[in-house]
Amino acid sequence: VGFVCSMSSRYTTTASVPIKFQRVTRNDGKGYSNQTGIFTAPVGGLYHFYWSLLTYASKPVAIDLKHNGNLVGRAYFQGLPKYESTSNNLYLRLNKDDKVYLQASGDGGVIHENLYTIFGGELIRY
Repeated sequence: VGFVCSMSSRYTTTASVPIKFQRVTRNDGKGYSNQTGIFTAPVGGLYHFYWSLLTYASKPVAIDLKHNGNLVGRAYFQGLPKYESTSNNLYLRLNKDDKVYLQASGDGGVIHENLYTIFGGELIRY
């Protein structure tokens, strides 16, 4: 079980809305939906999640990893007038049907497309 996805076009953040990564290059177990931006665990176990994002001259914004609506991880852009990259990763124990997704803390952050911005996760063990 695992997924990797990226942006197919630039994305401007909206607070409190899951970020939808349109390009899915791996979706073993079919847990990730590019329609909702949400990964739903097909089986319980220990998962590893990672995200890396690139922005340019964006507003300051945090990109939060949410587990069933609760903040569990964060990566931050300062909003500098140049390219900025941020990333984070963590392990989560999930139950079947738990939800995991990325969500911006504010509006107006501009995230770059292609492989400059990725989100992924995989089951490490049951």
